[in-house]
Amino acid sequence: MSLPTISPEGPLLRNVCRSLDALPAPFARLLFLGSLRDPYTGRYLHEGWASLASAAEVHELTRQLHILCFLEVIDLPLEALCAQMRDQINARGGPRQETAKAWLEGESFREMIPLGRSSQEREFFLSQMRAALHVLSQRELPLSLIPQSSSPPQ
Repeated sequence: MSLPTISPEGPLLRNVCRSLDALPAPFARLLFLGSLRDPYTGRYLHEGWASLASAAEVHELTRQLHILCFLEVIDLPLEALCAQMRDQINARGGPRQETAKAWLEGESFREMIPLGRSSQEREFFLSQMRAALHVLSQRELPLSLIPQSSSPPQ
């Protein structure tokens, strides 16, 4: 992912990159960055990062990174998106089927779309999310989405 033009030596960029690098996949980063945007104002807020730079700098860096992550996620094949979403649901500890159905019903994933994206990008993302969630809401997952153990069973 290419980063916006902010001083590479700056503490804000170092801290943000460290936070994003700790997340396992593009979908996890998109989920995180989308959660930082206030749905009423469109401003990105992060109390820890606010101590490192101005609110305007934090907002602009987070906004640009949110767009980059969004574009990365809409380029994922559906199978990869399903796998990353499954991993996020599993990490939260809830039942996969129920969580996927709740996401489908409430469509909270709309908050992951950065402001200003084209209607085609928005609609494509929403259709991919709905398709992935339909797969994840099924009792049985396709074999390609079942995590494989790294070592043979004993």
